[in-house]
Amino acid sequence: MFAMPHAGSSLVLVLAVVFSMTGCVLVDAERVAATRSPEEPFARDLFLGYVNLARRRSEQGHPLEESLFAYKADAAAHGDVVAPEKVSDWSIPEGDVDRLQVARERLIISLIESRRAAVPSRGAEAQVMFDCWLTEISDDRESHEAKDCRDRFWRALGSLEGH
Repeated sequence: MFAMPHAGSSLVLVLAVVFSMTGCVLVDAERVAATRSPEEPFARDLFLGYVNLARRRSEQGHPLEESLFAYKADAAAHGDVVAPEKVSDWSIPEGDVDRLQVARERLIISLIESRRAAVPSRGAEAQVMFDCWLTEISDDRESHEAKDCRDRFWRALGSLEGH
């Protein structure tokens, strides 16, 4: 068995309970990475981004989050709609909740307004970097990783909103 992440989402906790109760196996990033990448540009970039995020969380010692993002990559590979994580599902420092909620709302509005078709790689990058920022800030709001994900999110969103 493995240790639970020290901070994280209630979704991750729910996944852990469901997996343990049903005997389900965690979704492995490498297994999903072997899946054929979708042809549609946004889905392809979302798939690749989530595979990379799943690998990153695995390397950081967060197997449940690896499974969460591998699952999202798999869903993108199969053409399913994959939404950005909900801020309320994660243990976020109080001072960051409003800022993250606004960021998520702006992201969703940009994706809904079909801007992802104009610059699909930026839309996918913005979504994956938002989820990355959320997971990293739940670990340590001052970490280099949290700041990197945040900065990459804002750059991608700015590009997405500019088209």
